[in-house]
Amino acid sequence: MLYTHLFLFLVMVVFAQAWKGRRSILIKPVYMQCSNRKMALAGHTLNGQEIDNDLHPISNFCLVKVKESLGETVGGIFIPDNAKEKATQGIVLATGSGRFHPDTANRMDMVVKVGDNVLYGKYDGSEVEYDGQTHQLIRDDDVLLTYEGKDLDLESAIPTKDNVLIKLPVRERATVAGLVVSTSTDTSDISMRPDYGEVIRVGDGRQAGNRNKMMIQITPGDQVRIRSYAGEEVEIKGTSYLVVKCYDVLAKIS
Repeated sequence: MLYTHLFLFLVMVVFAQAWKGRRSILIKPVYMQCSNRKMALAGHTLNGQEIDNDLHPISNFCLVKVKESLGETVGGIFIPDNAKEKATQGIVLATGSGRFHPDTANRMDMVVKVGDNVLYGKYDGSEVEYDGQTHQLIRDDDVLLTYEGKDLDLESAIPTKDNVLIKLPVRERATVAGLVVSTSTDTSDISMRPDYGEVIRVGDGRQAGNRNKMMIQITPGDQVRIRSYAGEEVEIKGTSYLVVKCYDVLAKIS
């Protein structure tokens, strides 16, 4: 009888140990799955802080991954980060669904889509650090033009909305001897920038409250006079251009 009780006791101990081990095997994967899920949710950072989900622009805002500034000049001299020109180009990673017109409540179309390469104003938008890289939150109104490929070129540059792409003439300056010498445009001195040029391309117009596009009254090839200090100057393949709003074009020569 004693041996029977002892045998039953040992069987219960073995069974208890086996069940404990099985329970740990069952529970561990569940815990690991929960832990992995938390890690997956915390897959992004915003300005150094972990966030649980993607960053989604609203209204007519766009999230643009900023193109890195060049680290060397044409002559090969290294430029430190604090001396680089602020980058104003990038690729659109996400967009809002469009803003509502304040008078008609119609939703306006977005002029850019995910994957577009864009050029925007130097002082437009708000800079954020997303996943450790520099991004810019800008309105679609801040986009001056879109282009294809890695680098901005004239063939694929398309002005947005009521923007106009204008080719600037080569500046002229007088030497000490009084002789006029042609030089390339110096984009650092806005006061010396010409206020006239040739229209290269125009946007397809800004939407009115009824969602119809408003016509732009100039066409490619027009020689135009521009309001002083208006627009954003950009260099494309060594040639200076200006992107201005159509209402900053004062007159045309026809």
